[in-house]
Amino acid sequence: MKSQHYDYIFLGTGIISILEACYQSKLGKSVLMIDKNPEVGGAWQPINIFGYNNVENAIHYFLEDSKAPDFMKNNLSWNIVEMTTKQRLLRVPLTNKYFKFKFNNTFGRFLSYLLNQNSYKNKNIFKAIFDVFKKVTTERNHTSYYIVGGAPVMMETVKNLIKESSIYMQMSTNIDSISIHKTKKRIELKSGGDYFHGNKLVFTHGSRLPNINSEQDIFVPNEKYHPRPAVHLLVEDHHKNNIDQWIFSNHKIIKYVHDLTNMVDKYNDTQGKKIFVFALHPNIQKSEDIYSILHSELCMAGIVHKNSRLRDSYWTDVFLPTLYDEDLVSIEKKFSPQMTFMKTENFAAGIGYYAKKWSTKIKI
Repeated sequence: MKSQHYDYIFLGTGIISILEACYQSKLGKSVLMIDKNPEVGGAWQPINIFGYNNVENAIHYFLEDSKAPDFMKNNLSWNIVEMTTKQRLLRVPLTNKYFKFKFNNTFGRFLSYLLNQNSYKNKNIFKAIFDVFKKVTTERNHTSYYIVGGAPVMMETVKNLIKESSIYMQMSTNIDSISIHKTKKRIELKSGGDYFHGNKLVFTHGSRLPNINSEQDIFVPNEKYHPRPAVHLLVEDHHKNNIDQWIFSNHKIIKYVHDLTNMVDKYNDTQGKKIFVFALHPNIQKSEDIYSILHSELCMAGIVHKNSRLRDSYWTDVFLPTLYDEDLVSIEKKFSPQMTFMKTENFAAGIGYYAKKWSTKIKI
């Protein structure tokens, strides 16, 4: 039975949580990180498939922020690039043809929003067209960015930070219950026959919180489950393409597709194979023919050649973070100062929010 006391206990090992844990460790605080997975990283953890190591489980691009890029470049030594090779695809109704636009193309955005069924909710067609036109002409284009080398490079950085710190790691551990002792000013986490005690528990949007017991009542977190199934395809294809990200604006199955080929360890271009990851709509279920359907869409959209061959496939049941901003605020308000949250849903904004204080202690 484990029963050690820590200044900080973190639920989950996402990148932002790791950076905060390292910061607190460098301040001399005792820190424990707990994760139900065997490897750190949460949604950022790469996977090994198709005989390749460190394949992105998705492309975690991020939007503009006033502070995050400087911290990423100057303190974490990440090479940030603007994602310009991004395309919007709109399938022509009743055909196998696609319209293709640069992602921020005004006309492409107009058609994309217009074809969205939500545009017509409780509106007549003229009102819907006017609202879409107003949205397109007034909204600001958002540039997206990524780290050269992707999640493997990012994970290598934070793993090295963990090694250089005095953080205790408790992996493959599910928390059964949380107890808040306000009079004793401490928290207690139970996992099987093990107990972990601390002064403060840090959680995020993606933390899976069990029931929280306090001296007054039992609090049941209001988790929301949003499936976002993902599929990786290994395709034999010699077709050259200078685009690596496609947004499917009006597709019933596909949300977006990324070409991961340039981010795979030990990839040999002469082999003529490509790895794609698909984000599918929440209602899509795993089936025997889903992989061939996705490959056919790649061919129809001109992403791969029509004579390309599907070599392998991999399905992942992904769930988006189960807690909303209002949930985090509510839980912290109820159980402060023993529980506090970190903003992690928007990666760049989260980094930017904490960058100033982290900069005083974290430097690669």
